Amino acid sequence: MGIGEATGMCLGYAVFLDREPSDSRDIVLLHELRHVYQFEGTDGLASFIRIYLEQLSEYGYLMPWEVDARDSASLCIRA
Repeated sequence: MGIGEATGMCLGYAVFLDREPSDSRDIVLLHELRHVYQFEGTDGLASFIRIYLEQLSEYGYLMPWEVDARDSASLCIRA
């Protein structure tokens, strides 16, 4: 993807994954799909990005949406 250390990214319904296969690819996909779910609860892409950046600014990477996405992906893998 060429975006720092990111292995995945969600922009609305578009999910981008790193081209290199890895053992964690399934969990990255689940994480990004949770962001799609979060996107569906907003008023569109501009709203999603604004909320994401506000959370990032306030909490850093321990922001609510990232914590939720990590927890959700982990629960799916354990199930």
